[in-house]
Amino acid sequence: MRLISHLTGIEFVRIRDRNYNDKEKETINKAIEWIKSKCFIHEYIPVLSDDKLISLSKQTKHKYGVEVLILDYLKSNGSYYLDAYKNSASLGKCTDTLKNIIAGKEGMFVLSAVQSNADGSIADSAKIIRNCSALLYLERKSDEEIRNDGGIEYGNMKLQVKANRNGPLHGDNEYMSLLLDGNKCMFSESRQPEKTMPY
Repeated sequence: MRLISHLTGIEFVRIRDRNYNDKEKETINKAIEWIKSKCFIHEYIPVLSDDKLISLSKQTKHKYGVEVLILDYLKSNGSYYLDAYKNSASLGKCTDTLKNIIAGKEGMFVLSAVQSNADGSIADSAKIIRNCSALLYLERKSDEEIRNDGGIEYGNMKLQVKANRNGPLHGDNEYMSLLLDGNKCMFSESRQPEKTMPY
């Protein structure tokens, strides 16, 4: 339903509650047909191991031609859950598997989400940030940040590159602005505020 909302621009809650008109129903049906025409495979794996991740990636790539792996999300979920050191090492190893084997050897595009703590650090493992190719933080702007940037046309979300083996990083007060319409599960471009240097 979220993907249909994104594709059609019809609010998620209206799709969920089937509160749409005949024209919108036709638009929804076209989106469903489009989704069915794509090789989109969803697997729910509550406890993920590196072997399972590699096996599933290779199988979907060679059997169905899948080119992109999206892991939602990288989290502690195995036998090391209560051991912080082993858990961090395990998540770092899983990050290496995504980067070196699935993206590297298999040549797939890989995107994974991770949770953050209240202070903005990555939850459960410092080794994720050490082992990933690039790490981007996506956060809501505060009301003050929206005002200081010039208003909602300059976005309500900010995206910061915090780690990057392939290019530059953002400073503490630098970010890309995005506009999120949560009702339609949709990000769009916004105007970018001009940052002035204090010197």
